[in-house]
Amino acid sequence: MKTILLASDSKVTLELIKVYLIDKDVRVLDVRDGVEALTIARVERPDLVLCDLRMPRLDGPGLCRGLAADPTLRETPVIILTSTRDKDSLRQCREAGVRAVLLKPIGPNELYEAVQRHAGIVIGLANDPPARTGARQQGTSPAATGPAAAAPPAPARPAWRSPTSKAS
Repeated sequence: MKTILLASDSKVTLELIKVYLIDKDVRVLDVRDGVEALTIARVERPDLVLCDLRMPRLDGPGLCRGLAADPTLRETPVIILTSTRDKDSLRQCREAGVRAVLLKPIGPNELYEAVQRHAGIVIGLANDPPARTGARQQGTSPAATGPAAAAPPAPARPAWRSPTSKAS
């Protein structure tokens, strides 16, 4: 089972993302700030970190830099969740090595697509029944043998959505 570390000082964000991931055959660890996220990441070795841009004690880009400084965590993908469209903040994310920035409000399918694209964790779509999604992840479904079953490797550079572009 894959592990996703979720870091946010917003209780609403934590609960919403956990609801999106319930019954999706992933383990979700949730923490309230970047320092705690870095500490937990060193112990748990998550497959993906989802975090807010702005958090107490250590922000999202700082967390990403902290992960990159640890040889065992440097390849851990980080996806930032934010409502800001501030160009300086988004530039800081790029410079820190963040894989993607998802602009709030985030829908479940947008989250699932980003998780698959940047971490290779196949979750399915919001309307997929939990049992079907779990079977696909473990490769027991006949659909798991087709070309869509293999998650593409993470891209070499981050995928960025311009603050002025429209979501597709």
